[in-house]
Amino acid sequence: MREKTRKAKGYLLLMVVMLLFMCFPLKAEDKARKYPEFWLSFAFTSGKINVGDINNCITSFNNNELFSYVREFNPEWGKVQGEITPLSGKYTALIVTLFIDISPNITLCFSTQSPVRQSNFSSLIYQYTGSYGIQRASYFYGARYEILFPLEFMCYFNIIELNRVRFSIGAGSGFYYAKISKTFIRELMTVNGGYAKATMKHDAHRFPFPDLIADLNLLTEYSLNNNSFLFSELCFRYGNLSNFRGTGSLTHVINSEVITDYKWEGSLYFFNIEDQEIGARYNNIEVWSFIPDASPYFIENVRKAKLSLTGFSFRVGLKIRF
Repeated sequence: MREKTRKAKGYLLLMVVMLLFMCFPLKAEDKARKYPEFWLSFAFTSGKINVGDINNCITSFNNNELFSYVREFNPEWGKVQGEITPLSGKYTALIVTLFIDISPNITLCFSTQSPVRQSNFSSLIYQYTGSYGIQRASYFYGARYEILFPLEFMCYFNIIELNRVRFSIGAGSGFYYAKISKTFIRELMTVNGGYAKATMKHDAHRFPFPDLIADLNLLTEYSLNNNSFLFSELCFRYGNLSNFRGTGSLTHVINSEVITDYKWEGSLYFFNIEDQEIGARYNNIEVWSFIPDASPYFIENVRKAKLSLTGFSFRVGLKIRF
């Protein structure tokens, strides 16, 4: 509800600014333009990204073969309650852009965008009858990603100009800084009062180095006067951020006694694993100092974890010459 209210206020503010600039008439004469021309724009954007591996892992764990079977057939020996939910890829942000017209048909631009952040914490309970009677396993899954856009650069080419309206197409890329965090807690309780808890935390980041991220934008501008444009833009982005590095930790408690408390550093990996406690396979991401020497049946499809920026967005804003 708060997000919808914020969007509505943003659109209302934009409409007020547009009406104010409509009061300034266009100059009748077409004066000779000198290049380069500099413009500053302020825009509101709403979009969606795929997110990628972290959501792949959440969905894979929640829908693993065992849990899916118990949900569908409801056997007497087992029950699943709750659901581990993925992170949303939707976002809203503010963008500030410097446009530089270097010729009547070619424009360079450099922009920065407010951060995009999403987090989620959900849980699932698996109750089953084992060799020690009824056992209850609780799973808590916390996930978060954050993307910073310190600098994006584009080159636009003017394709059509009709009176006050101008259409352009642009392509470019940028520098991105990102973080991925995951907390996984497994609690096991037996009918005789036994208790075990394992907590794994992984925090990884990626520095803003260039990566294979491609942007394709379709820009429509409406001239309010000689010094301002109202514009809308449809943006498509394709690519993944990888090479995350960070820290991992494991704390294992049995009946209030800390058995394991260990921390390490390394790279963030994506892999498929067989969970021997529940007898099912699912995808996972963890920080590893090195790739474990495990059999392909236990761990397979190992690669560096990725955050997918592939998606689209729509922008509306105001561009002013200075």
